[in-house]
Amino acid sequence: MEHRSEPQPPPGWLPPTTPVGAPDPGLPAAGGSPFGEERRPWWKRVGGLIGLIVLGAVKLGAKLKAILLLLPKLKLLTTSGSMLVSVAAYSLIWGWRFAAGF
Repeated sequence: MEHRSEPQPPPGWLPPTTPVGAPDPGLPAAGGSPFGEERRPWWKRVGGLIGLIVLGAVKLGAKLKAILLLLPKLKLLTTSGSMLVSVAAYSLIWGWRFAAGF
């Protein structure tokens, strides 16, 4: 039985290999950037996160405002809302049992 090896490319077609255990020249030094620029200060990095949180709060506030404007338009929610206010008022005056029964 004859063992065939895979064909090898001609010399010079592949980049040279680094010895085992040697640092890879393509990787940045520890803590460095792969593109060579310096790392930004912490306050500039945190500023982006704070901006993202503020933007999310503004978007959520706009949605919440739209929901609050639409709530009175829904008949069911206005009816149940007034019922809950009445139960709360009666329970302060005559107790929760009377308010729930009434």
